[in-house]
Amino acid sequence: MPETDIPKYEQVKQSLIADIQLGKWSAGGVIPSEAQLLQRFKVSRPTLVRSLQDLVREGYLYRRQGKGTFVADRSANGNSSGHRSIPVFADRDVVEGEIFLRILRGVQAVLGPAHVDLALRYAGAGPIDEETSLYLDKVEPSVALVIEPSFSPALRLELIRRGWTVWAMNEPSPDGNAVYIDQQRAGYLAPPYLIL
Repeated sequence: MPETDIPKYEQVKQSLIADIQLGKWSAGGVIPSEAQLLQRFKVSRPTLVRSLQDLVREGYLYRRQGKGTFVADRSANGNSSGHRSIPVFADRDVVEGEIFLRILRGVQAVLGPAHVDLALRYAGAGPIDEETSLYLDKVEPSVALVIEPSFSPALRLELIRRGWTVWAMNEPSPDGNAVYIDQQRAGYLAPPYLIL
């Protein structure tokens, strides 16, 4: 669906989810004030309030009376509701585009009832960076989603070496685990194959 067909509250919501997943605000950290968010998104207060209410209901944020709105801990250890997490590895340039937001929106829409979260991880081109290596050291291998993995062939090989099942998005994969996404239905093609 074209960006203009996406309701404003949903655009704000998805942008805030991306900020949370990018680590702009850590778990337990306060998010910017309503005034700051209104200035950033150029939307009405009711639109912003609806976005924030959805994020609270979906477990991304929580509120403390008189204190503010905070980022919820959605990690496997910090979430008692049985959620599990699928890492999404991407190059920073891919992450900042509208197509990436559509991918996240589609995957989240389909996986929501399955209690699966997406954990966005930046990975640079070339050798595996220290942050990625530390992450892989502490997480048990399962399924990893890599958006356009040609940006870092070393990452894909390292994931496989460590026992991960790697799904490539938008590019062919030598082992056949690839999902192609078009701009109109981005994200909707991938989830059934990642989980089932």
